[in-house]
Amino acid sequence: MEHFPSPRLPMPASPLAPLLALVSTLTLAGPLRESAGAAGKPAAEGSASSGSVRHVGQAGRLTRIDGREVWPAGTTIQLDGPIEVAAFGTLIIEAGTRVEARVGAYIIISREGTIEARGTLNEPIQLTCTTAAKYPGCWGGLIVQGYGRINAGTLTSPASTTRSPTGNCLESADPITGGMRFGGCNDADNS
Repeated sequence: MEHFPSPRLPMPASPLAPLLALVSTLTLAGPLRESAGAAGKPAAEGSASSGSVRHVGQAGRLTRIDGREVWPAGTTIQLDGPIEVAAFGTLIIEAGTRVEARVGAYIIISREGTIEARGTLNEPIQLTCTTAAKYPGCWGGLIVQGYGRINAGTLTSPASTTRSPTGNCLESADPITGGMRFGGCNDADNS
């Protein structure tokens, strides 16, 4: 498992801002660019040139982001395997970035992990798969887990100072991501 450590960053002002920015700008795109590069090698922030391809992850192996990871504008990120933004990790996807994922790849934002999707109307972030024929489920997608209320699960969640000081709100485990927990009592959570 690869690790990208760095210090904890402050949370954005609006708890829903990163997710809303991502959801409002996602598109599916047409033809793919040819890719070149070393699998699983992270680039330093700002080091990728416009129009370059950067491989992230490794097939069958979870790549973990523990710190701050930036996917630069004008870059095609090829997900070769699943990515987890771990607790206190931050994934920043700049405007105009294209993410092409192989079958079996996904991006999971774990509890207390953060995604900052900076897409705009003129420079959207594109999330798609590498298969020639695009179809629903051609890659695992974006999975956001946090402490917000869910409608199915067991009464096992941790306590929340804003909603339930004793916990016992619904919580569940995701079998696709190895049983990682999500759900809880904090509807203002943005992880």
